[in-house]
Amino acid sequence: MKYLYVKFFRDLKKLWSQFFSVFMMAMISMTIFSGMNCVWNGMKASSEEYFADTDLADVWVYAGQITDKDMEAVRGLSYVKNAEAAMSFSVEGRTGKETDTELRVVTLKEESLRVLNPLIRSGEHYSDTDGIWIDEDYAAEHDLSAGDTIDVSINDGIFEVIVKGTVLDAENIYFVTYGTDSVPNHLRYGYAYMSEAYVRDLLGAVANNQIRIDMTGKSGVSKEQVRKDMEEVFNERLYSVSLREDMPSIWQVQKEQEQIKKMAVLFSIVFVLLSLLTMYTTMSRLVNNQVVQIGTMKAMGFYKRQIYGHYALYGMAVSLLGGSFGILAGRLFISELVMNIKKTTLTLPEWSKVLGTESAVLWLSIVLICTLAAILTARKVIKGVPAQIIRGIVEQKQKSDKPLKRSRLSYEWLWTLRAIKIHPARYIMGVVAIAGSMILMVAGIGVWDSINSSYDDVFKREYTYQYTAAIKKGGDKLLQQELADDNVQYSEAKTAVFRKNDMEKSGVLSIISDGTLLHLFLYESGEEQKLPANGAFITYRLAKQMGVREGDIIRCRPDTSAEEFQIEIKAVVDAKMPQGIFLSEAAWKEEFTPNTVYLGNASGYEAIEGSDLVTGLTSIDEQRENMDTMLESVRSIMYILILAALVLSAVILYNLGTLSFIERYREYATMKVLGFYKKEINRMVLTDCGLNLLTGMVLGVPGSLAFLNLYVGVVSMENMEWTPYISPVHFVTIALIIAIFSILINLFVCRKVRKVDMVEALKSVD
Repeated sequence: MKYLYVKFFRDLKKLWSQFFSVFMMAMISMTIFSGMNCVWNGMKASSEEYFADTDLADVWVYAGQITDKDMEAVRGLSYVKNAEAAMSFSVEGRTGKETDTELRVVTLKEESLRVLNPLIRSGEHYSDTDGIWIDEDYAAEHDLSAGDTIDVSINDGIFEVIVKGTVLDAENIYFVTYGTDSVPNHLRYGYAYMSEAYVRDLLGAVANNQIRIDMTGKSGVSKEQVRKDMEEVFNERLYSVSLREDMPSIWQVQKEQEQIKKMAVLFSIVFVLLSLLTMYTTMSRLVNNQVVQIGTMKAMGFYKRQIYGHYALYGMAVSLLGGSFGILAGRLFISELVMNIKKTTLTLPEWSKVLGTESAVLWLSIVLICTLAAILTARKVIKGVPAQIIRGIVEQKQKSDKPLKRSRLSYEWLWTLRAIKIHPARYIMGVVAIAGSMILMVAGIGVWDSINSSYDDVFKREYTYQYTAAIKKGGDKLLQQELADDNVQYSEAKTAVFRKNDMEKSGVLSIISDGTLLHLFLYESGEEQKLPANGAFITYRLAKQMGVREGDIIRCRPDTSAEEFQIEIKAVVDAKMPQGIFLSEAAWKEEFTPNTVYLGNASGYEAIEGSDLVTGLTSIDEQRENMDTMLESVRSIMYILILAALVLSAVILYNLGTLSFIERYREYATMKVLGFYKKEINRMVLTDCGLNLLTGMVLGVPGSLAFLNLYVGVVSMENMEWTPYISPVHFVTIALIIAIFSILINLFVCRKVRKVDMVEALKSVD
């Protein structure tokens, strides 16, 4: 058996390029998938541990003037395990670095730690004393640490408060305070905690306005039931009820996990299938080119199991090694790159890298397929008689006895078409390589173009305001008076549940006042349309998901209400963000209380700059920059996928070109013996290349566009529609890259043909 090991290493040295291509394809496939797999499983494990460490609540209830009697009623509900009230309020923080900062403060007491237990990152542990615990990100931006002081402005009074320590809380993994922001701004906003006793000393009283509830493990209660119970307790004092999955911080981290998973899985399906098909073909053709060696081994008395084991080692060793290196590279580099981008929007105390069972399954699949390819190919040869196998004769299908017809085709075309007929697998793999390369590269670059195109639609076509701000509760009437002479528009956005028959979807209910700063366009015609006085418009993506058409009646229940109302859909509009339903102020049957103002010029900005009626005043350019920051993680993943697709395409095309040369070695030698000129042989090689390229492009163009549509639809966020798009320049560039590389590979083959040894290639095996 040791001689077979010697032969294996000699073959490895002689055919290193083919073995290396299998190694590379296995490594690249595992690098991409395992790297992403580490991220989404790691985020899930880290966030769940974070939830447990901070005793994250199950339900948040927001209401006015919560009393001890209210708390008794809430604690008396059958599904409530623990319930604690707290006061949440905003203060202006002055650190010397940035005067215009805001801290959202929540009161704490010993009992609160059962449902609200922030992680102490530095400084003192919580105690019922004077001072403030501020979030770690805000402290880092303002160079604050335990023992420093910070000035806070509360009710027109300024107080110097000692920083007791820094904290992190799972409620604020994704800390965005206002709807006008899309990414956390730790320089401007932060969260903090003060003891209830200290707040009472500062303000004179504590007015609790929120409750955190820890539910019993087997409650199985619905959000509707919780809200109904809370309405019975608080009546008109109830503001809203949110379950854990409704909290922006919680669903944001879950959505980003799902997005990474979808991007990795869907891209890897094409990526890995193309790799596996190529690896299978490569291993089959490598073994198939060793017919004489197999016959020699049989003639020398090697057992079948020894020969099977020898060729199984071909596939197993290389794919096992490639997969192992891929897992290591994915964990070290790909996961680190993606996590570093995610850290710009999400805050976790620890970022774990957890390799899931999905990676192990893929790794074993690659090894199994490569090993089986070698064994099954060897089996076809081993079945023969040694005397025939050693001469290179393998049992084949009976050739047709029909006389050959003369053809008007040139010899290079006849040679190419006959080669396809004799070796269809070789031709199919060439076509699959071209089409697969185009699909992967179009998907990578196309998602990039789709994101940019969609956000251009949002910030240049759908929204034409210059500034926007969130309106503080109760300040809408005064604000409308202050901005009466300015070009402004208002909206009231509510999270809502929409139902049609058995279909239910969450989205945003937007009530919009008259104005010229927000624009809606019909999906079919692209014509701008004003909101009607009766009925509503629905976004195309939501309409498609729910099966809604113009004229349909759907039911809507805002999160701030327990009652549903019906809405007639007047039109389907091409609105990218937010996803939901739009109503005019006239069509809204309740009181219009806007929570966002849009400003069309600088005079409006100057009028409310520094006003106590608004917060989060920002420009549309800043919004676009913030959105670009949030999407940087998606773009980084696209960088990885585009590079991987390019490398994989190069490896596959090079591998197929080299294998084709090895298989046709004797054919090229025969042509040289018969007196064919170099340019004639080169023309045959390039004709074969051109046919593969043309067929691959014909299949790849529609296939890549169809896959891009599917891919963009799957990886899009719920609150934003990305329209599939790839620029013509990028599409043509991809096609040219694939064509040029394919031609270069075949020119390399032409160069190798010149070095064919005619005597050695045509030497008899007898």
